[in-house]
Amino acid sequence: MTSAAAPRPHWQAVDFIKAIAILAVVAAHSGISRWGNEGVYDLDFLLTQIWTPFHVPAFLIVSGFLYASVAPIDGKTIGRRLKRILVPYVIASVTVFLTLGTASTFLVALILLATASALSIYYYVFLMVCLILLLWPLSRIPTWAIGVLLVLCFLGELARVGWPATLASKSPTLSMRNILDHFVLGYFLVGWLVALSLTEVRRIVERHAKALTLAAFVGLIFFGAVYGHLLPGPHQLARIGYTISVVGAVALLTRARTASRVILFLSESSLAIYLFHRIFQQLTLPWLMPLPDIVRIGGQFAVGLGGSILLVVLVRRIAGPDRARRLIGS
Repeated sequence: MTSAAAPRPHWQAVDFIKAIAILAVVAAHSGISRWGNEGVYDLDFLLTQIWTPFHVPAFLIVSGFLYASVAPIDGKTIGRRLKRILVPYVIASVTVFLTLGTASTFLVALILLATASALSIYYYVFLMVCLILLLWPLSRIPTWAIGVLLVLCFLGELARVGWPATLASKSPTLSMRNILDHFVLGYFLVGWLVALSLTEVRRIVERHAKALTLAAFVGLIFFGAVYGHLLPGPHQLARIGYTISVVGAVALLTRARTASRVILFLSESSLAIYLFHRIFQQLTLPWLMPLPDIVRIGGQFAVGLGGSILLVVLVRRIAGPDRARRLIGS
């Protein structure tokens, strides 16, 4: 999709997916992380971990869907899309440095900024920059080649499951910023392929909507149970199945619905909420930490979501919607 291309119709299902995914992002950061200790079934795991792993992958699928193009994407369009994500990211990172003090010197700040590390969750920005840079070659290859790349991404995940000691990344920080790890490129290509095959996809959905919806919910339950260690199975592959099941279920259930103002607001503000919610959570965590778990988790969710929403409303009121979109991603 180049700057001269006809505008793409607005897909209501995309708004529902983005709204649910950004709520899952905030929820996932509202509890104590269980990385490396996933077998603990406490409130943190049940309320913030077991149901949320589709969050970032869902945004990757949506990004692939929205960026997909059969026409060559030029450098100017790529630059504009990079600017759309990098300007809010830089502003958010500077806010992190000023409020949380994560950079001790100017040089450290530059390093953290360049590696998308002002907050650990900003790895997503690094991934999106890499994927946006891939728009130039991806928009110049045929649809069947996109399918081949997707299959290769899945085979790569299978290989990592079979030979984890050999193929797994030794550095979690680098792994989270590698589009060839965690099926990142694969999720993006899923969205891209659906967009380029939309006519065929719609035809299949119209004929088999009930069966597809049932399959999505069965996949959601099964893969969710495997991912949550309630059933045996490969953790990495379960997340892929769970994400596609959640995205598919939401798309099927909302395909004939009109998004409400709340859904549209969350969708349009998802980048801003993602960039700023964790700042509010980090600032208030010392006061919430001594409280009962349910209060702490609920408080973190309310502070993260509420604080970022208030920020969006304030910036929109002061700067206007267009400038707010350019400055904070809303």
